[in-house]
Amino acid sequence: MTGPKIYFIWITSFTIAVSAATISIEEQHQRTFSDYDDNDNDEVFKDPSMSSLSSLNAMDTASISILPPQLPTITVLPPIKKQITIPMYQGYGAHYVQLDVGSSNPQPQTFLLDTGSASIGVPCNECIDCGSKRSHADFNQNLSRSYQESTCEDCHMGKCDLDTGRCMIETNYLGGCSWSGKEGTDWAVPSFGDGWQQRHKDHNFSPSSITSIGEASSATNRLRTIIGTEENDISEVKSSSSSSSSKSHSTTPFDFDVIRHKFKLDFACMTSTGGQFKTQLSNGIAGMGLSTLSLWMQMYNNRAIDTKQFSMCVSKNLFFGEIAGALTLGGNDERLNQSPMRYMQLHSEDGMHGVGIRKIHVHKSGGETIADMDFTKLDDFEHVKVDSATLNDGGVILDSGTTNTYLSEKLRPALDEAWLEVTGQKFPTEPIKISSAEIKKWPTLVFQMKGPEKSINLDIDRTTSDMKVAFPSSRYMQLNARTKMFEPRFILGEDYGNIIGENFMRGHNVFFDVDNWLVGFADSDCDYKYLETGTPSEKVDPYISRKDLNTLVRSHMCEKNKWICIVLSFIDSLYLIFLLAAAAIVLQSYIETRRKIRILSVESLRNEDGEKDQSKRSTKDWAKLLQKNSFEPCEIC
Repeated sequence: MTGPKIYFIWITSFTIAVSAATISIEEQHQRTFSDYDDNDNDEVFKDPSMSSLSSLNAMDTASISILPPQLPTITVLPPIKKQITIPMYQGYGAHYVQLDVGSSNPQPQTFLLDTGSASIGVPCNECIDCGSKRSHADFNQNLSRSYQESTCEDCHMGKCDLDTGRCMIETNYLGGCSWSGKEGTDWAVPSFGDGWQQRHKDHNFSPSSITSIGEASSATNRLRTIIGTEENDISEVKSSSSSSSSKSHSTTPFDFDVIRHKFKLDFACMTSTGGQFKTQLSNGIAGMGLSTLSLWMQMYNNRAIDTKQFSMCVSKNLFFGEIAGALTLGGNDERLNQSPMRYMQLHSEDGMHGVGIRKIHVHKSGGETIADMDFTKLDDFEHVKVDSATLNDGGVILDSGTTNTYLSEKLRPALDEAWLEVTGQKFPTEPIKISSAEIKKWPTLVFQMKGPEKSINLDIDRTTSDMKVAFPSSRYMQLNARTKMFEPRFILGEDYGNIIGENFMRGHNVFFDVDNWLVGFADSDCDYKYLETGTPSEKVDPYISRKDLNTLVRSHMCEKNKWICIVLSFIDSLYLIFLLAAAAIVLQSYIETRRKIRILSVESLRNEDGEKDQSKRSTKDWAKLLQKNSFEPCEIC
């Protein structure tokens, strides 16, 4: 019986040894996690009854109780969604965003967002007669070590030029805009703009984490360094970030979030431009249409975002180049929504975002949003009597690159009839002189859009009924500061087709959900500053008067540059002095004229009276003579 007993003891010892090894491994894991804990406890995973393995040999094997190892509790976090929200800026009509393009020293470039096209391009250093005074300098491909010019074998956007072996692109737009260039690729990443870099709470980059402007500038420079790092150098970036984390804790999470959205951009290096491309504020253009070449689709294919979704929250800024909304790539930033998201059906209209209009109504009492209207009061609405086929003849697209909204001329008789019923006049086709207070009283157009064609089982409630969008007078009419007249921005004609433009989208967070072929509208003031700082921006009345507008413009100029404010104050002082001097001159002239009239009147009376000794006349005598002769000063003047 000795053999079996020894064999049993050997098996038991082996089991204990394995358990001890497991405990040792667990301790190593605990030490790894507890490196971040000042109260490190090496015994955290040990059972008190097994504190001494040597004492087990003296124990009766029948009394041994081996406990299972106490594994650490591991919480599995869901993967972080690749979604990023960046500011949009006010251009000369349409809006634009900034991307940092290139490596070595990434160059900030701005792109007009155009859901009505797919091509992407920016002027390069070889661009001839491409205009000036844009937001940033032209892209210099020679300064980026990662820029690659596409050959005929890599031609995606354009056509091969057999003479040069280059992939050349030529694009024309409605309204006479055009550009041409050569295709190339380079690294790019969505940018949070120049200056303060990303204070968005999702990136742990808040104002409290930056103690000085110098630290913010350092974070900006470090950001551009990391954007310009090649993929095979990521390990070097991580090592650098780890070593500097104690010095600049706020930049590390932000650095790695930027890397997550870095992607290879296929774009055109513009060599010539025409039309408004020469005068626009943004550098280039980024197509957001339904194409593999569009900005959001390139990001999706390069795994810079997880979903085929993006949203544009469009607001109006009175000052060009200032933040005017937000672009979310990879989803919808629900913090911007001020009402439930309402959905319409999306379809491809020649590669563009096509939608359908069911009806158009005129709301007599106005209102900025759908929430301002009571649809149970049918008498408050006048229906535009036109069928859906006419409204959608030729297709309807959502086009953020077009400032105005255009529909078919066939709609005019029905719209004029409804407008005449509500206002007593036809819908304006020419600029009109009217006050902002009066424009505010004008009716609101209500577009009833075709809802989703079928019920879709998604994680949020999406009704299958039609949805409505308010189109108030603050968007279909616009004040021209030069002429001081209001101009219609809802235009009926046959030149452009049916285009729902930027002014229709304004005041909404517009969610392009291509994964589910839906477009959502939610009311929003699109305050990107609120997302960054938690402090709402100061709102400007959309019906601001001309006087208040001038005051606001002056205040804004003074905030930007105190010297401008000093110059303006000096000009005001000169103007006041000029007015006083002019008034003094006029007064002096009047007094002098009256004096001369008096003298001439006296001489005329003397000649008429014929007396030689006029000095004997009394004041009463002169008064009688003046009254008698009824002298007219105008004749003397």
